[in-house]
Amino acid sequence: MSSRAGMQVQAASAHLTIRIDGIPAIKDTEGVSDAVSTQPSECDQKAVPGASIIVNSGEGGQTIQRLSPLPLFPEPITAPEISDIHRARQEMLAVYEAPQNLPVTLFAKLAGKSRDQVNRELKAGKLLALRMGNRGQRVPDWQLDLIKNKLTQTVLGLVGNGNAWQLYGALTQPQQQLDGMTPIDHVTPDNVHAVAEIVISTVV
Repeated sequence: MSSRAGMQVQAASAHLTIRIDGIPAIKDTEGVSDAVSTQPSECDQKAVPGASIIVNSGEGGQTIQRLSPLPLFPEPITAPEISDIHRARQEMLAVYEAPQNLPVTLFAKLAGKSRDQVNRELKAGKLLALRMGNRGQRVPDWQLDLIKNKLTQTVLGLVGNGNAWQLYGALTQPQQQLDGMTPIDHVTPDNVHAVAEIVISTVV
């Protein structure tokens, strides 16, 4: 047998040493396949993501470097934070689409009026309506009630319809002066003007 062939046989039969960065080296006493088959679970548990596994084929032999396996559980993905403007827009949309806020056609039908007549009342400031972009107008259904409609018209007559959203909030938010009730729920034929003054004081 030639000296070169002898060196190849010696290199092939040399013990392998497996070393993981940050972990003591494991020297193979039974061969590569036995070392790999008897140690995987321990190495996988101790291996740090991104560490390298280095396999040496003995002194003077070749060195093979392999990356450690990926972690079993990926890093959680954090949802992007919602901006204040986006949050306010979502809240407005929820109010706009609430069941009590009706499309003009449906409000007109329930009021026994034509759509054109309701549109004229909206334009004249006799009805409160919410607008949101190109979605059209929504009319709060409480204006189908005569007393509540009178309260709304009184407030509109004094402050105008320039900020319908602010007026809507003032009419539907509980007030301490009204025993924690909303102006819409507290109004009666005898206190329309008194309740209207409370509403106006919150928007002026």
